[in-house]
Amino acid sequence: MNREYEAELGHPCTELEEAYSDVSQDSPKTVEQGYVEVSFIEDSENETYEESMTKVLAQKVDELVQQGVCVSDIAILVRRNKSIPPIADYFDKHTPYTIVSDEAFRLDASLAVNMLIDGIRYLSCPDNRIAGALLAASY
Repeated sequence: MNREYEAELGHPCTELEEAYSDVSQDSPKTVEQGYVEVSFIEDSENETYEESMTKVLAQKVDELVQQGVCVSDIAILVRRNKSIPPIADYFDKHTPYTIVSDEAFRLDASLAVNMLIDGIRYLSCPDNRIAGALLAASY
């Protein structure tokens, strides 16, 4: 990973060199197959990290699907759970793919549920400008 980091960003990362130096893992599988890609994405002048990351992920998933990989065989690992909603939102709006995660099954992560709750709040109290604004923004 450090070689990839250094190739992409031009300087080594000692934390990567030392992070798992004492770890090894054996697999019970006899046939080794699969694909892993690690990307180091930074902010640019034109895009934030989040914008770059979601575009790169969508492009990579498209490439893999075009190569014949089943969507159900693709896993995306993120550093922080807070990255999942923007990724899922981007995929929902810009790709034919749906992201499934633990976050996706939480009711407070559902746009439909939040719209229903805000709608009920607004209908029960039309003076609730926050519920009205949240409903309008969600719509």
